[in-house]
Amino acid sequence: MYRVLLLFYTVYFYLLYLLVKLLTISFSFFKSKKVSNKIIYLELFGPPMAGYTARSRYWSDLLRAKGYESDVYWVITYEQYKQFMSKRHGLLLFQIKTLWKRVKQCWITRDAALIIVRRELLMYNDYGNLFLEKWMRCMHKSLIIDFDDDIAAAKHEGQKRRTLFSRLMLESHTKFTSSLAYYDACIYGTEYLYQQFSPRAVSATRHLILPTCVRDYAKPLKQYKGDNVIRIGWVGSSYNLRNIEAVFSQLETLYERTAFEFILICDKVTTIHTTFPLRFIKWSEDAEVENLLQIDIGLMPLFRNDTARGKAAFKLIQYMSLGIVSVASAVTINTDIIEDGANGYLVEDETKWVEVLDMVIRSRSQFAQIGEAAYSRISNTYTFDANEATYLSFIKQQLTGA
Repeated sequence: MYRVLLLFYTVYFYLLYLLVKLLTISFSFFKSKKVSNKIIYLELFGPPMAGYTARSRYWSDLLRAKGYESDVYWVITYEQYKQFMSKRHGLLLFQIKTLWKRVKQCWITRDAALIIVRRELLMYNDYGNLFLEKWMRCMHKSLIIDFDDDIAAAKHEGQKRRTLFSRLMLESHTKFTSSLAYYDACIYGTEYLYQQFSPRAVSATRHLILPTCVRDYAKPLKQYKGDNVIRIGWVGSSYNLRNIEAVFSQLETLYERTAFEFILICDKVTTIHTTFPLRFIKWSEDAEVENLLQIDIGLMPLFRNDTARGKAAFKLIQYMSLGIVSVASAVTINTDIIEDGANGYLVEDETKWVEVLDMVIRSRSQFAQIGEAAYSRISNTYTFDANEATYLSFIKQQLTGA
């Protein structure tokens, strides 16, 4: 079955590849009539993913409110993605579905004045030697790429072994880095990503560092009072569970010293056996704030590798925007956001979570003060309101070429 499916995928891919190549040649001779204020976002995952809601949908809605014609095209929901990945040969089926849908979406964008690609045009499909990027380059005079992760590190660029199949499929082993040459402007989620990738974006004339933003709640929503058992928590996708599971053994040691309850907010979780009380809350966009406010201490542990260094610290920003006391690994952007001991706490040594959390819990009388400072830090820099004027100016410049 796998060989039959692989053969079908290969033939299917090459038919679409040749179609796109012909379209690329045709667009070299004529250009579509553009709608002067039409802006299209191309997302990989649709709702309720943070990238879609906080880096595409919100800004697209804002642009529409400002008189632009704007929309977000996404390929697949995260739930659909998980269903594919749970099936036998799911990756091939996923690639078949997403490739065709993305080709259709690219064609639909031909009259747009500005395209904003979130992360990459295709996921898990580095075949065709950037054929979609080359097609989009021919169709559009203004292309922006927006990313908030080190995708090159996540893909292990340059480390894969070339196979006969990868050669046959024209696989690019530096797809993400090489794709940057086809964009006129880049939006980076962090200063770290700007430093890493702006020298490689050789065609980009404009660069913007834009954090993954949250709403400004006007005041810290978290209220610390009473002597209830401390509730430590984490929010994230099941894909990133390994980050929090890496510190569970230390949390078990901590529980021997002091009582606490652990709240895990996640889209899906397998059975986890711990010696400390663990309460699972299924993630819900509608109830996200309500669920987060049950947490007294929000955690953001990260492995110390290139992929982690490229993270945009969204869960940390979420905690702090509500006034929740946060404890995070001292990795890149976390150290930019947190002033240790003033608006949150940093763990410099990943073997020292017990010591840091023990100290934080013993300082619970300062939680309200720390929460206020955390809220102020986020409100001033990481909210939509704080970044609106800069973002609108960047988009206008890209549209007008000014």
